[in-house]
Amino acid sequence: MFADLPEPLKRQVCDYLRADNFPAAKEIYDAWLANWINRKKRDYP
Repeated sequence: MFADLPEPLKRQVCDYLRADNFPAAKEIYDAWLANWINRKKRDYP
């Protein structure tokens, strides 16, 4: 699930997961995914 993240975000997510803070890790991923989807919609109308 987190493999598509850019490397700096992936490191931060891994740190949260190691600290058993899944909600924070998921929040980062969800924000990145929403941004990625919006860019794709804008680039390919």
